[in-house]
Amino acid sequence: MLDRGYMGYNFHVDTKFSVYSLGTCYLDIILTNFPFLEGFGAESETIGDEYRIELGGSALNFSRYCLALGGEPVFTGKIGDDWPGQRVLELMKDLGIKPAMVVDPNVHTNIGPQFVKP
Repeated sequence: MLDRGYMGYNFHVDTKFSVYSLGTCYLDIILTNFPFLEGFGAESETIGDEYRIELGGSALNFSRYCLALGGEPVFTGKIGDDWPGQRVLELMKDLGIKPAMVVDPNVHTNIGPQFVKP
């Protein structure tokens, strides 16, 4: 059981776990089939027709690998009180990673756009 204060934030994990991970997390937006040949225009809109949303960040990726190997990971990171932060929590729970997150209404959740060549 973990119940510690850090910089005025308290979090509590009410579970047994085999792996504890602490670090930065991202909501990765992976833009696949992106039209690189058209380039990025400063005053134009470039549209790709496919994307997917995944969890990102090295510590969170480590938790995903531990889960795949049969571990029971708990992850602590900081997210904003915003839609991307809520999506991070949903994706973690869907995968089976137990979240012990710091939710700060004064920050925005990290977003990592990635452009993939078709």
